[in-house]
Amino acid sequence: GSTSSKAFTHNLGTTAITFSIWAANSSSGGNACEVNGGGSEQGAFCTGITTTSATFTLTDFSNPADTGTVTWSTYNYIRLVALG
Repeated sequence: GSTSSKAFTHNLGTTAITFSIWAANSSSGGNACEVNGGGSEQGAFCTGITTTSATFTLTDFSNPADTGTVTWSTYNYIRLVALG
């Protein structure tokens, strides 16, 4: 499998944040799926957080719309939704 780390900056001023990370295979959000949920879709893990940034480890995951494991080389668009 493949693993990478991505850092995002934010201006929420807190570490009490809920994240939702979505992967898509096009910039318009084609075939999007949430990848930090539970089960086989899980492919993003928060590995560090400060009041101005968050770091995530991205791993292979499954999309219920596809068969088998997919990788970030196929789903190379990320949308991070952060609520503080």
